[in-house]
Amino acid sequence: MNKIRKINAEKAASAGVLVLLMIFPLIMTDGYFNITVTRFLFFAIASPLFFLLCMVLKSEESDEARKSIKQRLSGFSYSDFSFAAFVLISAVSCVFSEHPAEALSGNAGRRMGLIMIVAMFLAYLFISGFYRIREFEFIVFGAVGAFMAVFGMFQFIGFDLLWLHSQLAQQDTYRFLSFMGNINIYSSFMCIVLPLSAYMFCFAEKKVKSVFWLVVTALSFIGLLNSISDSAFLGLAATFVVLGIMTAVSKRAFQRFFAVIITILISGGLFDIIRKTVVDPSRPWSALNELITNPWVIAAGTVASAIFIIILNFLNISQKGFSVIRKVIAAGAVIAAAALIFLMVWFTAFDKTSELNGFLKYLRFTDDWGNGRGFAWKKLMEIFSELPFYQKLIGIGPDTVAYVMVEGFSAEMQEKFGFYFDNAHNDLIQYLVTTGVFGVASYLLLVFTAVRSCLKSTNDITRAMLLPIAAFFVQSLVNITQPLTTPFFFMFIAFSQCKVYEKTKITE
Repeated sequence: MNKIRKINAEKAASAGVLVLLMIFPLIMTDGYFNITVTRFLFFAIASPLFFLLCMVLKSEESDEARKSIKQRLSGFSYSDFSFAAFVLISAVSCVFSEHPAEALSGNAGRRMGLIMIVAMFLAYLFISGFYRIREFEFIVFGAVGAFMAVFGMFQFIGFDLLWLHSQLAQQDTYRFLSFMGNINIYSSFMCIVLPLSAYMFCFAEKKVKSVFWLVVTALSFIGLLNSISDSAFLGLAATFVVLGIMTAVSKRAFQRFFAVIITILISGGLFDIIRKTVVDPSRPWSALNELITNPWVIAAGTVASAIFIIILNFLNISQKGFSVIRKVIAAGAVIAAAALIFLMVWFTAFDKTSELNGFLKYLRFTDDWGNGRGFAWKKLMEIFSELPFYQKLIGIGPDTVAYVMVEGFSAEMQEKFGFYFDNAHNDLIQYLVTTGVFGVASYLLLVFTAVRSCLKSTNDITRAMLLPIAAFFVQSLVNITQPLTTPFFFMFIAFSQCKVYEKTKITE
């Protein structure tokens, strides 16, 4: 009885976080055949249960605790307000949708209807309101991510340890990996694990934790390679820009940034040797994978990073000097992005004849761009432009893209691609069409306020949340909104709003 009395809202929230970080990413009931529904049901049930449990336990703790609930509900932060607005707009959009039942359940698309949006909001509320952020739960999450990467790696080289591929056609085994199913979704999960582990390594003090996080970083990078999903490299690019800026505050952290680069290059090269030795040559391997595992790229990147580490040992860089370094990294990223945009505009609008091969093909935007993403984006923007004014504001209903795409372009999609688009493959376009201008604006405000919270925090673990948020957001611009990994994005936004334990540094 005494043990039961010791359970409080904070402990219940920690248990809920563990369930969502440890069990949710692994649960399956029939292999890959119903993985989307299984994860949807698990999250849609677990999230409100833990929210209610935390609320009940908090209300029973004391009069002061009950007052804290009222303060939490009445004192919304900017992130709280943004998420609440996103939920409210989604609900209005659902009510006025031509397909309200499907907008509620999301069963016409990827189960990302109003039910899932509300479930993610409730998870956000119990995490941000009752969980006190600490490293333990993220160590567990890192271990889960490393396990999934190892499992996916074994599948990639031909050892399907749980026979998950046994009922799939040979060509389908290339598209499904580990416990996330579709390789694009698997890559988006690794775009959460790798940024988190890389940051934690850079700022960890204890050797055991440093080794642990570095191993997770290496394995999750191999997971990204196994996914052969080019969207993962967008997340990886965002990771290194943000990580470079955040580590340019001390000599030790900045040296570890270059140690991360060396680690992923060498781990990628070692895996490529294994791939070439034991993997069926017919198994797909992307042009970007080929580039990053090229021996010359690995050698150049490793030597350059090692030289930077050595040079930093002999330099005494002031805080003003590190400020200059951060500005240089940010300026370099902006210049690179601007150059990329210029090249895309040039090869799309002006030079339409030059042959582009490998990853350079992404520089020319066509209907075939990104396996048909170009077609989907263009058609959905056409659809949005033709919507009535009120639907431009609130959208056509959560996760109902399939209806407008099939209604308008079913024959064209079948002829060009042999399948139908039920998702925009871009979160911003997805939310713009389904929840309108108000919906996408509240979503962007939520992301912005979460980023600001991370940057303003003096707590290392809270600041670490910025990496997964940034990497996932960038890769989501070419990926699918779904209930397997999208909830993690909103959970990490919730972590950015949490109170902390007394120890505010992972180095203490």
